[in-house]
Amino acid sequence: MSMKTRWLAGISLAAVLALAGCNRERPAQVRQPQQPERRCTVWLRGAELPGEAFGELARLGVDEVVLDAGSADLGAGVPVMRAEAHPGGIPAGIPFGALVHLVRPPHKGIGGLARPVWAGLKGAWPEIVHAHELLLDLARIPAGASEFVAGLSRAAHVPVIPVLSQRQAASEPGQQLAKAAGGCVVLLAGNLASFRPGLKSENTAFAEQLAPLSGIGVRPRAAIVLTPAVSPDPGVWPDDVEPLSHPAAAGLSTPQDFDWGFRLKRSMTWSGKTWKRGDTIEASWIDASQLNADLHELTNMALPAIGGWDLVGVPSKEVAMGIGLNTLKAYLKGEGPEPEIAVNADRSGRRVRVTLTNPTPFCSTLSSFGNWVEIAVTRGSLTASRKGSFDRLALGRRQDGTWQMVSGGANAVRFFDAYVAPGEDVRSGWVLLPSRRAAVTVRWHVLLSTGETLSGQRVTPAR
Repeated sequence: MSMKTRWLAGISLAAVLALAGCNRERPAQVRQPQQPERRCTVWLRGAELPGEAFGELARLGVDEVVLDAGSADLGAGVPVMRAEAHPGGIPAGIPFGALVHLVRPPHKGIGGLARPVWAGLKGAWPEIVHAHELLLDLARIPAGASEFVAGLSRAAHVPVIPVLSQRQAASEPGQQLAKAAGGCVVLLAGNLASFRPGLKSENTAFAEQLAPLSGIGVRPRAAIVLTPAVSPDPGVWPDDVEPLSHPAAAGLSTPQDFDWGFRLKRSMTWSGKTWKRGDTIEASWIDASQLNADLHELTNMALPAIGGWDLVGVPSKEVAMGIGLNTLKAYLKGEGPEPEIAVNADRSGRRVRVTLTNPTPFCSTLSSFGNWVEIAVTRGSLTASRKGSFDRLALGRRQDGTWQMVSGGANAVRFFDAYVAPGEDVRSGWVLLPSRRAAVTVRWHVLLSTGETLSGQRVTPAR
């Protein structure tokens, strides 16, 4: 039987998504507490999705998508525009917002630049006039920012919402700006540096981080940055980490500024780029398990009242590092966020082997020791020398409910898979049992990025 050790007890994923603004059906006989409307917004960040994908996102409960409109450089005193290309045009079947990066704002006098900036934005990207809102990325809040936001909103005839770091939102200028705009987006979780270089998430509870915004009359939107951070930057949304996870492909490390480092042991093509033996790739990413945990925490906040969730970054690739397009769509449908692990044993005489499969678009965390399948006997010893398509094996001894690696007299063997990828299907090599009649216990353990585990066991009786 499969057993899940979960710390998200007491709230279902369906409830999380319902509060996030995603369409879910609830039993008619259950009275739900009244909740303020919370909108679910997805930022494309350069992804070019097929036209039908926008209608599908809308059906899954996404209220708006955000396109990157480009930047307005104010360093020369007059706006200099750089527009982002959108060869597919603007989305159909779903409202869209436009993200504008404000570069080198003047230390004073910015309020008078609102109309010239809007004129420049329309000239650089005419479709911006169809946006339902403008989102303004401000790495620095200049004097007069509130006047600028109000003027830009009057010129564009749509809301202009500032995008702030947590520290900006906690500051007096940030709160004044949020009140003038009637709201704000706070960069709260995920790989913040992939959106604003140098920005790091805080290690305190979300409620504590957003507490300064309580009582100022606005409902902040919480931004979770899904875009992975990779160095060197391949220039595209990275491929899934699976090719890098194998011990034969790369050695693992934990660098200071990233979650994982991969020192390549062989040349390979990954994320559209050719890498040489000896190259080091450093990366951080957020997966569906961590996204679900973040939404769970935000959903249970009492104050401040959250206006919604902004999921920053979505890849065009169906399978990608962190959260691929298939993963996001499945999650919004209410699936996941953890993989579904199936383990089967195949016996032939004195031999046995195991298969681990994960048919879902969800994954485990990357771990050298946390993801394994074990074959154990209660009497006698066993032998194994071939790992099959697992990453490695280790012989051990199971006694009194514990497992310890040994060099001889093993009664158990563990097959390790550093990363259980979406669609994973791995098979061990054959294990030689002490006899045809030996009873075999198969155990498995899969680690998620939140620290949760998926585990289980199955006994194959003696024949």
